[in-house]
Amino acid sequence: MENISSIKEILKALVKEIEELKIRVSRLENREGNVILEEIHSPEVEKLIGRKILLTGPSGQVRKVITHPTCDICGRYLAEDFIICQACKRKICDLCAVKYNGKTYCQNCLRDMIPLEKKDFKLLMLLANKIGRISEITEYSGMGKEDVLNSLRKLKAYKLVIKRGLSILSEIMLSENGLSVFASYSKIYGNEKDVIELAKKISSTRRGDRVG
Repeated sequence: MENISSIKEILKALVKEIEELKIRVSRLENREGNVILEEIHSPEVEKLIGRKILLTGPSGQVRKVITHPTCDICGRYLAEDFIICQACKRKICDLCAVKYNGKTYCQNCLRDMIPLEKKDFKLLMLLANKIGRISEITEYSGMGKEDVLNSLRKLKAYKLVIKRGLSILSEIMLSENGLSVFASYSKIYGNEKDVIELAKKISSTRRGDRVG
C-alpha cells in the first residue's frame, strides 16, 4: 500500500510539472510571438524515402519537419510499398511504373531504352492483332505509306518486328521482344483517345464489320 501511495504522489507531481510547463510555453509564445513547436509536412526530395527532422530557429522556436515519399515522376504521395525504378533508382507510383523483361522501370527510362512515338505504338497494336500487310496498316492507321515504312524500319532496328514470306506475299509480325514492348507501352499510350478509337476499329472489323 505504501508503494502505491508513493507512486500516486510521484504521478501527481509529474502532472503538476507538465501543467506548469504548458503555462510557461504559452506565456513565451504570447509574449514573443514564437512557435515553440511547429510541425510541417512536405514532399521528400528525389530518391529519398522520407525523414523526420527537428530544426531550431534564431529566436528559439523549434520546428519539426516531416517529409513524405512522393513519386519522383508525377509527385503523387506514395504508400509504404512504393516502387523503385531498376534503371534510375527513382521512387515511382504504380501509374508511372512499367514492366519490361521482368523488371520494373519508370516510363522515362523505358522511353530512353526504346524510344517509341505513338505512331510506332499504333503499328505494334496492328501487328499484335495480325494486321501485317502494308496496305492494311495504312488503311487502319490512316498513315501514309512512307510514314508506315519509316516507322517499320525503326521497329526493325530495335528488333521488334520480323518479316515472313517473300515479295508481295510477305507479312510483318511482332517478334517476342516486340510483344513485350507492346505490353509495356500499352500503359503509356493505351488510354489516349486516338489509340482507343483504333482499338475499337480493329475490334469491329474482327467481328465482321467494314473498316472505315
